[in-house]
Amino acid sequence: MGKTVVLFGAGAEVGFNISGGDEFARNVLGLRKEEENEASIDCALKNVYDNKYKKLINSQQEWYPSKFQIVSFTEKELQRKLFYACYRKKALDEQRHSQVLTDDRINEELDTHSQQKRSEVISEVINSHTSYMGIVDGYFHTLISPNLLGPQKFCTVMAFYTRAYLCIAKKILEKDDSPIMSYQQILEEPAVALSKMKSIIKKHRDFNEKDSYYSILKKISSTNKDNYSIITTNYTPCCEIVSDINKDRIAFVHGRFGLFESPYNLQVVDVEKDQNYPYDSNILFPYIFIQSGIKPIVEKNQLIEYSKALSFIASANRVVIVGYRINADDNHLNSLIRDAIIDEKEIVYLDYDNVGEDVILKRLRLQSTEKRNFIYEHIKKETAFDVFQRWMQ
Repeated sequence: MGKTVVLFGAGAEVGFNISGGDEFARNVLGLRKEEENEASIDCALKNVYDNKYKKLINSQQEWYPSKFQIVSFTEKELQRKLFYACYRKKALDEQRHSQVLTDDRINEELDTHSQQKRSEVISEVINSHTSYMGIVDGYFHTLISPNLLGPQKFCTVMAFYTRAYLCIAKKILEKDDSPIMSYQQILEEPAVALSKMKSIIKKHRDFNEKDSYYSILKKISSTNKDNYSIITTNYTPCCEIVSDINKDRIAFVHGRFGLFESPYNLQVVDVEKDQNYPYDSNILFPYIFIQSGIKPIVEKNQLIEYSKALSFIASANRVVIVGYRINADDNHLNSLIRDAIIDEKEIVYLDYDNVGEDVILKRLRLQSTEKRNFIYEHIKKETAFDVFQRWMQ
């Protein structure tokens, strides 16, 4: 067998119970209301970012808002935004035109459905990873110049990304028996938090004693690691540590824990390497790509990761895709898959959702006559690991 690249999506880490699902999405979007106390995420955001605002040099004070303030919505406003985002995203995924989403139509939808039905619809689309499109995107432009384009919306964008990071980080840290870092400590000491997360992943049974795609890859690649590489849309160190694949052979194409970006100077810093960076006098938020049609700044760190991904695919005979939905908001990656198919690489798509080969080809903008070496296989919970192992050998 020649070289194999595995493209891992969020579904590859579902078994670790650290992200995904209704609760995670609602926390990221700020829909799950917490008590305003020192233990809440939003309280930690306000404390840390407000404190940093006070330490900024004068030239940056003119660019940043004077205080950290997240936009708050009424329950109905939140539901309207979710419905709008859901319908828009579904139309994109299904490659079809949707009816014009006017305010009147959204209000009509909300008034027609009962509260229970509204909750069911929102939960369905949140669990289908369709909820962020349009909510994050509608605010992202405020990063250009917050004080001119919307200070509150700028803070809300930072909150989206920071909440996603904090939710996953806290889930990992909670698996340890030692005192758990608070949300505020995680933000104030990101290098310490990352070190603890890596230690927990290395030793905790939830990561090492359960079957996972990563543990299977570790077993299969043990005799010849040079034949395997990883492209991942996940941010955690799990794939590197559990699969025991060297970081040089992993492309973190959606960012990773340990990287933080400054919206002011467009710089991305690595907390493990850039230990002398003046963190206290700069606003930084996690450099990760959450579910949005708009991605954070393209910076040299990310260009390196994409270069690695392209190199892995170019030298591989087979690309196995698992846990990745090929949604419309990830067309920057879908184009790599499409090109690999056209270049006659063997592409194996393992579909947990069972949407069908025709749907996947349509998302890749390929005709059935163009699929060449594209192999589609539906996997179920009971057989997923066995099927993955078969394609790895």
